Amino acid sequence: MDPVRLQMTIDCADPHRMAAFWSGALGYTVEFDDPANAWGAVVDAAGTGPRVVFQRVPEPKAGKAGAHLDLQVGQAGLAAALPRITALGARVLRNLVLDPDSRTFHDSPGLHDTAPAPWRRFILADVEGNEFCLQ
Repeated sequence: MDPVRLQMTIDCADPHRMAAFWSGALGYTVEFDDPANAWGAVVDAAGTGPRVVFQRVPEPKAGKAGAHLDLQVGQAGLAAALPRITALGARVLRNLVLDPDSRTFHDSPGLHDTAPAPWRRFILADVEGNEFCLQ
């Protein structure tokens, strides 16, 4: 049996814009950018990560997506990753910090605060408003 590779396909309004954002966020390469802007794809140059395809759909996004991408950079990587990702066009929606005593998350008072914490997770929106986590 041939190996199975994971590919994520994401419906969107502007595949070119999404491919540009996510290639920068993931450190991927734009593999194909359709001149008609019907779809675009980004790939991991090392060939280890999943291929991500963005396909244009006519209907607007309605509500929260059932699946989303998350960026795992590690707690020590948050201070460098957050400004890089927001410079690409992401918006910070929430900054969640783990309370070690109650083991629950609470909102940090500063949306862009990357000070050391027991554990921190940012909830962001990409260039089309799709939520994703940075942790």
